[in-house]
Amino acid sequence: SSPRQSQEFFAMRFCAPQAGARAAAAMMRTSLRIAQVVATVCITRVSSVRFQEESLPQPREFNATLALFDARFHLVEDLGFMSWFPNCSVEHRPRLCIGDVGVEELRCGLGADKLWRLPDTQISKLADLDQVREGLPLKLAFGGSHRLGYTWKPPYERASIAAPFAASQRYDLSQIDFIIGASLLYTLATGDYDRREFTVQRWHRTVMVRRFQLRPDFVNVAGKGIQVKRLLTGRLMNDTSLNRASVEHMHVLRIGDFNVLVYAEVDALDEQGRMADIKTVWEPKWQQIMFLMIAKGTTTFVHAVVDRGTLNDVKEYDLRDIIKFTTTHAERRRFAANIIEGLKTLHTHVLDVSADRHGLFHMNTTEVRRDLRPGTLWTLTPVLCPVTAMERSVLPESNVLRALFPSMSKED
Repeated sequence: SSPRQSQEFFAMRFCAPQAGARAAAAMMRTSLRIAQVVATVCITRVSSVRFQEESLPQPREFNATLALFDARFHLVEDLGFMSWFPNCSVEHRPRLCIGDVGVEELRCGLGADKLWRLPDTQISKLADLDQVREGLPLKLAFGGSHRLGYTWKPPYERASIAAPFAASQRYDLSQIDFIIGASLLYTLATGDYDRREFTVQRWHRTVMVRRFQLRPDFVNVAGKGIQVKRLLTGRLMNDTSLNRASVEHMHVLRIGDFNVLVYAEVDALDEQGRMADIKTVWEPKWQQIMFLMIAKGTTTFVHAVVDRGTLNDVKEYDLRDIIKFTTTHAERRRFAANIIEGLKTLHTHVLDVSADRHGLFHMNTTEVRRDLRPGTLWTLTPVLCPVTAMERSVLPESNVLRALFPSMSKED
């Protein structure tokens, strides 16, 4: 089928018209008020699916999906999961920056008895979505005016060095060219920064890229997104207990000529042990979701449709379908070329141009050059600007690095 037909098929299959959805939701709210009250009692206590320890992410299955996107993307090794338990005893230091985290705080958050805890005791399990759908529409427990939570900054925010430290227990970091979070691939592919800023820092022969936020996010545990995540993972929607621990997945991707360590928080695991992303948005940005799933290693996207404080529908999508029906082959080639060229630019600038072993840069969010050479795909080139403000640092102090990575102590 043609790309246009594929797009139309995706629209018919996955994207219902907004007007129709809202009209249907209004009718259901009117006709099923009694059923909704009953459902509130039943559905908020959906039991999560039992997780089998042996059902971990399948590299072959994920590699086949990556090949559908572009043959230059390949999963080298799945490093499993890491847990971050914030040390709340340092709450009195509200201005603590990532680069100022100490050894004891890191070891507390990544204790040996906690770091490798089995996934089925830490990662949320996706509930039976068919059972959830039977009780819809469902009014959320809290409206938009409720605010209860904490600011996403240290000690709650995981230190940048935590993922490399966890990965070093399973993989040789000298073989890693980049250490990144989940949002960089989409930015390099499309040039859409969407108010995102990135700090780029050299660590020996590795380039670390981290999203930088001048104003940390407020984590509202009464927000609609977190309410729905609780429901879809077998918890009560009105359970506002502040569980600040987080679980992240780590894997090494081969992108072009580079080995890229990607770490990202995990929303849930399904009954086969596959990772799932849960989003509460009216109109998903499908290409952004596609890159987030590739970066995270997730294969299932769960879309919770919420309108005016009511959960109306829950839909599931496979990453392969999202790749096939939201992008054309030409678009995928262009996106892959942009990512690879962007990584080359970062690697060359940070490692070959900068003489500082821990050189720190800011990836400019406005100066994005487009190379429109005749006969070639257009590419996006990120522009780096040196910075000296240590609150933007991705790395902690040298003494912390020496304590965590003794084999690199001579170089630090």
